[in-house]
Amino acid sequence: MSRPIALLLASAVTLVSLVAAPAAAARDTEVIGGNTTGLDGVLRKGCQDYRFAYAVQVPTEDWSMEVSIVDRRGQAVASFAFLGPVDPKTRTAVFTLCRNATVPGKFRIRSVLNWYDDPSEPIPAYVPVTRFRLARR
Repeated sequence: MSRPIALLLASAVTLVSLVAAPAAAARDTEVIGGNTTGLDGVLRKGCQDYRFAYAVQVPTEDWSMEVSIVDRRGQAVASFAFLGPVDPKTRTAVFTLCRNATVPGKFRIRSVLNWYDDPSEPIPAYVPVTRFRLARR
């Protein structure tokens, strides 16, 4: 059997099994996690606002995500807590940095995401660390 036909057949079998699967099994195949994005830029004079975005993909509306923006020395320069269903699952947020108090260079966005089926038991979800750069002129 040729490779394209084998791939097509495998895709068809996968599609049939997903369509026939019960709702609970479909939930198991759902992508669960999140991501963040920061934009490279320049540290401007004075205290200025900078943006980052996040997106959360979890099966319930009950979730929490803690976000820290960390400079190249490992020091947190901003932190946030987002809570579903109050906060949207996708959003652009703003943080303020002052040039004279901020070390230019690479910054990391670290996040901890949990979602809840049972309010007393958090279920952790993966959010990769992302990086962006703020340079001095």
